Amino acid sequence: MVVPTLVLVGVLLWLRTAWGYALGVATCVYVGAYQLNYLTARYFVAQAGVPGVAYAEPLDLLIPALLLASLLALIVHRRAA
Repeated sequence: MVVPTLVLVGVLLWLRTAWGYALGVATCVYVGAYQLNYLTARYFVAQAGVPGVAYAEPLDLLIPALLLASLLALIVHRRAA
């Protein structure tokens, strides 16, 4: 369900529509909340001692960094337009 939404928002942003900017911000917030949920669940699973599950991995920071960069790009681009 996430990928079609991201594709739609990407197309709307490519076309520079107002809906693209609004949905782009909403999608960044949604994916950020999803990532926070994932990290929280991972913490509790690791705390329970499930073998092979670490508290975090280095790539876990990639998604929040990309979300912040996307959000900043949306804000800066919107002000420039």
